Amino acid sequence: MTSLPKGKTVSCRTPRGRALCQSNATLVWYNPSTRDKFLCGGNILLGPGMFQLHDGERRDVCWRNALQMSLMAHAFPAAPTVDNKGLFPGIAVKKSETGSTDDTFSSNLERFTFPPDDLSSLDLKRSNTDGLIYKAQGINGEFGPERCDVKCEFVPRPGLIGPQFIYGTDWSLQFSIEGEHYYPDLRIGDYDWKSNKFFATTSFRSEVPCSYFSLNKNWWGNTLQSPAVPFSTGIKGASFLARNCGSKNNREDVVKQLQDSEFRVDSLSSCLNNAEPPPNVNKNNKTNVMEKYLFHLAFENGRTDDYITEKLWMALHAGTIPVVLGPSNIKEHIGSIHGVIYVDDFASVQELAEYLSEVSNNQTLYESYHAWRNEPYPEKFVEKYNFTLVHSSCRMCRWAYAKKYGLGWNHTKQSIEPLALSRETCVESYALKSPAVETWWDAAGSTLRRLNLSPSKVHRTPSLCPVPNNTIFTSRIGNEFLIRSLWTHDGVTDVYLEGKISKPHVLRLEFPMAHDSVKFFDLTTVGIQNEQTRISLAFNVEVVNNLNLTSNMAVNAVDITIHHDTLPLRIRIIVEDQDRFHKGALEEQTYYGKIMTEDVVITPELFALEPN
Repeated sequence: MTSLPKGKTVSCRTPRGRALCQSNATLVWYNPSTRDKFLCGGNILLGPGMFQLHDGERRDVCWRNALQMSLMAHAFPAAPTVDNKGLFPGIAVKKSETGSTDDTFSSNLERFTFPPDDLSSLDLKRSNTDGLIYKAQGINGEFGPERCDVKCEFVPRPGLIGPQFIYGTDWSLQFSIEGEHYYPDLRIGDYDWKSNKFFATTSFRSEVPCSYFSLNKNWWGNTLQSPAVPFSTGIKGASFLARNCGSKNNREDVVKQLQDSEFRVDSLSSCLNNAEPPPNVNKNNKTNVMEKYLFHLAFENGRTDDYITEKLWMALHAGTIPVVLGPSNIKEHIGSIHGVIYVDDFASVQELAEYLSEVSNNQTLYESYHAWRNEPYPEKFVEKYNFTLVHSSCRMCRWAYAKKYGLGWNHTKQSIEPLALSRETCVESYALKSPAVETWWDAAGSTLRRLNLSPSKVHRTPSLCPVPNNTIFTSRIGNEFLIRSLWTHDGVTDVYLEGKISKPHVLRLEFPMAHDSVKFFDLTTVGIQNEQTRISLAFNVEVVNNLNLTSNMAVNAVDITIHHDTLPLRIRIIVEDQDRFHKGALEEQTYYGKIMTEDVVITPELFALEPN
């Protein structure tokens, strides 16, 4: 660790700074962002942070091209995709809040803040790509026989409920399998996501639903399709197991009415206890109890949507017929399994008791409730619960990873998926072809006149798809001195315009999707979107005061009029899937979108130190 000598810092973008940068003056890169940036050779410039160029680096053109370096600094080691998750640091789900600074790439390094015009009294720090190493760890280091498909560390919080925190962000996940009818903190508000409050509960409205049941036998340890309780030996009645006699859904009243009927109900726990367990049965072993009866009263203690506990799943596993009093949407979960009797299907408890008596005395009817045990799980049921094949802790990491790196997220499957519209940058005949088709037009007259692109420097090929990260394509537009450079990094496409023009030019970006009119997200960012995809255009200037943007919906394009005082101009094209899960999300920028937008305006800069 060293300190800068005293002196005044001068930006290398200024005339005086350019002269100093070509001299033997001390050179320092400064990153004003709170986020780390990758520079030449994968070195990480801490944010906010700085480092001094060594002698060897001063001679390297990569470091010396101040403007190019600042524009091409990137947030990630590579463009995030579904297939390259191994290149990225893992997600850490912690039990305590760790702050909102996104320092994932240099998590063990100190951070500091300083004004960009006073660097001389500060220590220099830098990091290289060794900072990318991140230990992949799950619960006790493993996720059963499978490992999580993203690097994941999960440290559970003690207690029944409480937030988990995603390291390096200000996101919290309320994590619990208790019911919101007892714990109001678990209630999901329509706009909780706007304050970065997310959920991992039994509710399927959670970002990461957590179920008492899993199709993964290695986790749950059981199968629902155990042999049925034999009609000939099973007790012709129902068991009931509960200690909580103060339920939110008045289940006790239903149990009492059934006990007062001619149908047998044995309550074997402390609530409404009226019987002892059958001989040689341990009442603390719920499965052992249930498998002695033809029925089990799987009565939840509340009616909260999706709240289904072990009462149902263990009854199915035990081979008995569950009699269910549960959430109002219970049939969305298990309605395709013809092995359950629903209290809500009957006009009265007496009618329910009479039907249970009928089933218990009709072997054919009883066995019809178990036919599913010898068949494949219904397709609808598998589709509903297929996500449980992956442990909830891994799915928390998956969700955070997709959100952080702007990847597709399938909430139903709880999986990271490719985007609906590719982010690949492609060039054909020196012009951008993907993610948008680039054309240029002379706007001096009453009608637009098409302009040609010609390479301003020799390229190996005029066409390339996909364009590798940080490979620059530079072209001259028309006959004036308007130079367009484009490149890709972080999954975005950057366009940089510089030079001098005497008349207005129009850059038309035609997108492969029909879209609504241009939407403003902030002063420097606009977007177009449809049901599946959002494409944002981020600029290094305020749009309203500096640019004329029009939506040319006839050709699915946005026209950007460039004037002489608009230059230099930077445009970033950001492709994302729409967030249709959260209410109001179509009106807001995403986390990834905000990072990519910020990086257009807040860029690293090279300073020279002018001695006193």
